[in-house]
Amino acid sequence: MVVNGELVAATRRTPGHVVGDGSHTIARLIEIVNQDPRRGVGHEKVLTRLELDAQAQKMLEHMNLNSESVPEAGRVVFLRSTANLSTGGTATDVTDVIHPDNREMAERAVRAIGLDVGGVDFLSKNITESYRQIGGGICEVNAAPGFRMHVAPSEGTPRPGLTTTDGVYIDGQRTVQGDMTGPVSARMVLADPQIDIAVLETARGGLLRAGMGVTEVNVGGVLNVQADHLGLKGIDTLEQLSELKRIVVEVATDCAVLNADDPLVLKMAGYTEAKNICYVTMNPNHTLVREHIRAGGRACALEAGVNGQMITLYDRGGHIPLLWTHLIPATLEGRATHNVQNAMFAAAMGFSLGIKLDAIRQALRTFDSTFYQAPGRMNVVNEHPFKVLFDYGHNAHAVGMMADLALRLDVTGRRLVVLAGPGDRRDEDLVAIAHAVAGRFDHYICRRDDNLRDRASDEVPRIQAEALRSRGVPESSISIIPDEQEAIEAALRMGEPGDLLLIFADALVRSWKQITKFSPSGTAPARADSRPGPLPARPPAALDHTNSAATNGAGRPSTPAPEFSLEGLIRDERGVRMAPESED
Repeated sequence: MVVNGELVAATRRTPGHVVGDGSHTIARLIEIVNQDPRRGVGHEKVLTRLELDAQAQKMLEHMNLNSESVPEAGRVVFLRSTANLSTGGTATDVTDVIHPDNREMAERAVRAIGLDVGGVDFLSKNITESYRQIGGGICEVNAAPGFRMHVAPSEGTPRPGLTTTDGVYIDGQRTVQGDMTGPVSARMVLADPQIDIAVLETARGGLLRAGMGVTEVNVGGVLNVQADHLGLKGIDTLEQLSELKRIVVEVATDCAVLNADDPLVLKMAGYTEAKNICYVTMNPNHTLVREHIRAGGRACALEAGVNGQMITLYDRGGHIPLLWTHLIPATLEGRATHNVQNAMFAAAMGFSLGIKLDAIRQALRTFDSTFYQAPGRMNVVNEHPFKVLFDYGHNAHAVGMMADLALRLDVTGRRLVVLAGPGDRRDEDLVAIAHAVAGRFDHYICRRDDNLRDRASDEVPRIQAEALRSRGVPESSISIIPDEQEAIEAALRMGEPGDLLLIFADALVRSWKQITKFSPSGTAPARADSRPGPLPARPPAALDHTNSAATNGAGRPSTPAPEFSLEGLIRDERGVRMAPESED
């Protein structure tokens, strides 16, 4: 199909057919093919049902077959001589593989006729090779082409849709910018006819306002329940927030993927009717997950080996080593444990969607935490004499994880942090953010976001500065610079060779440009805290695998995984799970 002089879609049409399996008759194979929910009568659905009519019988006679013949396995038996969708044909999307010569010929043909929209029937043995080499040609140009084969091809390259806090992405291209994690953006993606698979980030706010935006999902995952956004719209406790977040797995049909290291998330297994429950744990000694695996359940676990830590999948008694964590660029050689957990969730959800293991491995090996792939998600700048970690973390859990990482990285100089918190959070949430970094850096710059959210200009940084003092941080190690740009500029000018700067930003694009374009003029201004000082006394925190790998801002287990009693657990074909609480 050519629109405004540009080829926008191409499909390879195949006549209606069945494929032998060596055991079923042709009549039965037709019945099996017609069970595909995409097939209907005439044009009511994207595909049309196969018919064993006079034309089909004639095709069979030419092959010395009849409706009761049993074709050998793999044999293709055509029931039509033409590839029309209306007679049971199928369409395979080949837009991404069509040879440039063939593309140009189709565009030239439509332009020559003077059409704005034109369909081109192109005869070729292999559309990926040039007609100049293997022959081929155009048999028809249609001024009123059919759209069904292009809008919903039955096969071809999957085209993903994605909703995130950064915007809506369609097939890798951002189409809408902004925080798009609510039901409206979900429906926007699902309404796009090009989309084959949708990955929907679902935020608490959207769930409260209008629910999921969809009645069911194939795979639903919940990573954690943290004290963020509490005190807003009637959600005042972690338990209430947990009830809200579990909607994501309550509507899952194929698999619920749950963080077994978070007790509140673990309980959600009792509230899902999904066919499978997949636990994700960074604790290889997790009692419930071990029993779940032994019962044939699905899980993704982090296991230690001679070469490091291995992400491992379990399913129906199978043990599948997937990938060493140090081979995943986004984990900074396994040091960024929060991204190790994110990679485990991505692997578990991909596996539950039926994605091939090699494709999952390749995706994890090639995804990096660059600003262009994941803006504001642990982006690293190495171009200055000092290293910069750039992150959007805006709650105590996320800030604590980044502080853990800052301690794990090899630093010869000082560790500096630019700290903030959203103005619409409770005072105790802002204090918790400050406590998550207290005692772990050599200097702290407290700032606020551009959007004050009904607070005074310096209110947030003063609350956090006082929280740092209450944890023993000396006054000389704290700077209050409310403006975000001025705070970042001060941190950059304070940086010296060998230092590590952890910068939490709100205006991501502006701040990223400010950091990457920074060029120190002369030497940094002398100040009492500009000399390399002693590193924090606390050594880099190692994950405690005795209970839970989830850590709080101080690197300790945030909520130890409970010692499970194996009595009272529900066991069925999905594995093992905790029973729902009676009041629910």
